[in-house]
Amino acid sequence: MSYERRKAATGQYVPYSIATYNYKSKKQVDLLTAYSSQLNTTFAPMKILMVCLGNICRSPLAEGILQHKTFKAGLTWSVESAGTNGYHTGEPPHRLSQKVARQYGIDISKQRSRSFIPEDFERFDKIYAMAEDVIQEMKWIARQQFN
Repeated sequence: MSYERRKAATGQYVPYSIATYNYKSKKQVDLLTAYSSQLNTTFAPMKILMVCLGNICRSPLAEGILQHKTFKAGLTWSVESAGTNGYHTGEPPHRLSQKVARQYGIDISKQRSRSFIPEDFERFDKIYAMAEDVIQEMKWIARQQFN
């Protein structure tokens, strides 16, 4: 199994997907799409948080992509994003992040930046940092709650 970019029927690359190669049919298979009817009975609802520095570029894009994929797969997961600094609180994602998302049929324009808070460690099942320095910031913000 690998995480790869694949070409859509339009010839454009689509975001990374969970894919595997079917040796019988000699085709690459997107596992989220292939098994979407079985996913809701296989996977429990999850709360996932994507975290970057300002919450206007990377994490809103990651939030939008994962929301889009989970919706298409019929999953009832909650996906959000946050930033470790408060410089952009309440702002929409950066215009170029919105543009990239729109190219793949994903609308992230209604998202608003928010700050990462220590309680996020209790609220979310999975938290993904978009960079190593973000992990250090999360540790500093959460202090005793980080483990």
